[in-house]
Amino acid sequence: MLKKHSEFFKSLLFLFDLSMIAAAWLGAYGLRFGGWPLPVYHNIPPLREYLFLGVFILPIWGAIFKGMRLYRPRRISSHLREVGDILRASTLATLVLMVTAYFLKEPEFSRVVFVYFWSLSSVGLIFSRLIFRELLRVVRRRGYNLRHILIVGTEHVGQALRQQIGQHAELGLHIVGFLTRYQHEIGQRLDGIEILGHIDQVQLIVRSARVDQVFIALPLEAQGTMEKILRELGNEMVDINVVPDLYQYAILRGSVEEFEGLPIITLSGSPMYGWNSIMKRAFDLCLGGSALLLSFPVLALVAGLVKLTSRGPVFYVQERMGFDGTVFRMVKFRTMHDNAERETGAVWAQENDPRRTPFGVFLRRTSLDELPQLWNVCKGDMSLVGPRPERPILIEEFRQSIPRYMLRHRVKAGMTGWAQVHGWRGNTSLEQRLEHDLYYVQHWSLLLDIKILWLTLWRGFVHKNAYCPPRLCPLPPGEGQGEGLFFRGFPERPAMPTCVVIIPSRYASSRFPGKPLVLIAGKPMIQHVYERARQARLVNAVIVATDDQRILAAVEACGGQAVLTSPTHPTGTDRIAEVAAQLTCDIVVNVQGDEPGIAPQAIDALVQPLCDDPSIPMSTLARPLRDVAELLTPNVNKVVVDRTGYALYFSRAPIPYDRQAWPQAPQLLAAAGTPPTIPPACQVHMGLYAYRRDFLLHLAQLPQTPLEQVEQLEQLRVLEYGYRIRVVQTTYESVGVDTPEDVARAERLLAHAAR
Repeated sequence: MLKKHSEFFKSLLFLFDLSMIAAAWLGAYGLRFGGWPLPVYHNIPPLREYLFLGVFILPIWGAIFKGMRLYRPRRISSHLREVGDILRASTLATLVLMVTAYFLKEPEFSRVVFVYFWSLSSVGLIFSRLIFRELLRVVRRRGYNLRHILIVGTEHVGQALRQQIGQHAELGLHIVGFLTRYQHEIGQRLDGIEILGHIDQVQLIVRSARVDQVFIALPLEAQGTMEKILRELGNEMVDINVVPDLYQYAILRGSVEEFEGLPIITLSGSPMYGWNSIMKRAFDLCLGGSALLLSFPVLALVAGLVKLTSRGPVFYVQERMGFDGTVFRMVKFRTMHDNAERETGAVWAQENDPRRTPFGVFLRRTSLDELPQLWNVCKGDMSLVGPRPERPILIEEFRQSIPRYMLRHRVKAGMTGWAQVHGWRGNTSLEQRLEHDLYYVQHWSLLLDIKILWLTLWRGFVHKNAYCPPRLCPLPPGEGQGEGLFFRGFPERPAMPTCVVIIPSRYASSRFPGKPLVLIAGKPMIQHVYERARQARLVNAVIVATDDQRILAAVEACGGQAVLTSPTHPTGTDRIAEVAAQLTCDIVVNVQGDEPGIAPQAIDALVQPLCDDPSIPMSTLARPLRDVAELLTPNVNKVVVDRTGYALYFSRAPIPYDRQAWPQAPQLLAAAGTPPTIPPACQVHMGLYAYRRDFLLHLAQLPQTPLEQVEQLEQLRVLEYGYRIRVVQTTYESVGVDTPEDVARAERLLAHAAR
């Protein structure tokens, strides 16, 4: 029934389009020969001649529109794409019509009529289709003409698909349920949608639930079950869609296309090819050439002043790296004394740089020293808009220390860019600048270039940081970014994984009430944790999740970010999951609020595996056992790791049991005065975790497991449900504050670290 409805709507749209095209043809004739806006200097041709040509219009438009698939379902397509398709199809159809009119020879048709017709038909079709589809979406919102879909897979791929569909109810896609790989999940609800059964039951459920489309959204490790699912669906009258678990590997401008019937997934690409490259070059030549001519008086004046105010050449030519790593010679007005780098070599400019000339100070402040780069734009070395070019000798340093730095060279370097108009220039974070550069590459369009040029007029010329080098560390959250950057509403995820540290902090404690606010070295403990976590290189933001107004006030008093959470959460994982649900980041790090000496390097080591391998859902830290006391005490969590670096088991007990070295329980050996040997496979588990955000939200919904309840260790829930935890080896020493007696030890640690 739904398929019949779909065909009905397609036919209705087809007739609607033909009516609009016929009206546009008549309207073009009336406009041209009605005397307005252009006067008629010759005899008006009879309408029947144009009606005769109109006989060819309807089949031409119908064939081209159908051939270019303008009547395919657009439930998951944007208005902008449909507008582009209509313009392309209308242009081609109009050209075919003009060729047809040429071969007819007689009568002679007015070229102005064709221009009017193309304009009227294009505009009319665009607006009529927008109205038609909005009416259709209103109908779908009310429950009519829906497509019922089944999602196979409950992991991060299936959840991401559900989230995207849920944000667009007007598309007419209704999720009837999920299928899972895990028996224990059957009957549960995932984000309010029922898990109907096991993936082995896909054929049965497709038939019983009257499914129209099946979306196979399985993680990479489950792709082996794909053949069986497709075999079972082979004779079912459903559309089968596959959501590949590959976009996590997409580096830049990931896309899916087809070549001679073969689907090709692009994980890294450049926008500068084909028509995009031609349009951007034409834009640079037209606008850049005009700007060069118009600015000639200013260039001449500045050149004269440079020559008059200091010895040396007018221009300073420097090697920079541009598109695809090509090195070119960039031209600037000289702002330093001649041969200023003879002794220092290639170094960054600095505030109050003694090498600057007096006039050079003014040129740098106003960015007028960059004006000669219009010549580089006209030559093709640079573009008006793009990432700012850097010197090759410095790029060698950046590419070693900053992941994906070279991806910014997938477009031409520019005189101004997305980073510059947002204040990321000069003495600001190099990582944040790269994040904005990659956003530009990912979302490039001529409209974005125009927007950046417009913003440059207001923001980009004069800037307080114009003289300074970038910093190799991220700014604290909120500096230059705006409050709540990583909360829902941030426009797009950047190309690099975004990482947020969440510090769960409760005021109530059975052994030490109010410990987050205890003063250590003159500052509340929670402030120490916050400030040290913020120093981690891979962290974009730090948030304290608390249930107490006093802790919230203390964090905000030191310039930090904190949010109030529910006081009923049974675990810290539940508390950070509440905050993570409001974020759009990729990675969430759980840092305990009672470890004032947390090492920023430990956080980076914890996060790095998730940045390197998108298949890892979660990671934690472990260090070697120091002594037998740690082995025996139940207050120290132990972990055993497999050969590939993943956790086998966590326990408060001594594990593994060394049967040869321990003739009896290690506790009894210690009591008898014979300390047991420490098994090399046993390590101390550190209470730090990094999660993929989607996995964390999924984990928080899972019921507690028997081993978790017995050992009182939340991480066992992960292993019992069949997920893996990557264990990162570290030498970091954790100093937790559990009692008032631990405060003095923490102060000694901080004093030692300060030295």
